[in-house]
Amino acid sequence: MRWIDLLFLAIIITAVILYYMLKQGVEKPKPLRRKDVSALRYLEEKGYVHCKDPHSSTVHMSIDEKGHKFNVGANFAVKKDGRKYLVFLRSSEDSERLNSPVLRNRLLLIFCMYNPGGILFVNPETDKIQEVTFRFRRQNPFYRGTIFFLVIIILILLFILFNMGGLL
Repeated sequence: MRWIDLLFLAIIITAVILYYMLKQGVEKPKPLRRKDVSALRYLEEKGYVHCKDPHSSTVHMSIDEKGHKFNVGANFAVKKDGRKYLVFLRSSEDSERLNSPVLRNRLLLIFCMYNPGGILFVNPETDKIQEVTFRFRRQNPFYRGTIFFLVIIILILLFILFNMGGLL
């Protein structure tokens, strides 16, 4: 076997391994249910376009080495004006407020996972669309590092000026 054959074999094996590694993390969107289709038609009348991107994921959690799985996501996703929205369906019987702590924490988790332009709660029966967005100040390590760097430079310059003899 020549060295070029080994090189081609290594490239093929690497490509197969990468394919299977990348394939594991991709989930296909589930088909829409009947009530989802009617809500999607309602949103399309309002100018939204159905988005085929994944809108839910299976999360694996372990507690004391015991595995648990649960789904996190929305009913479906839509786009409007270049912004992606995750859509949840509400009925007239839903009495839970959107700003309740449990729902707020769940929505924040979904918002951080998918980073949408917003989350829509749709009730086609009452012709109501509520948009939920989150704005929060993210920690910027560059900002803290820059200030620390500037303080160190100022201290070094002061040290040099004091040791130069009588400049200050």
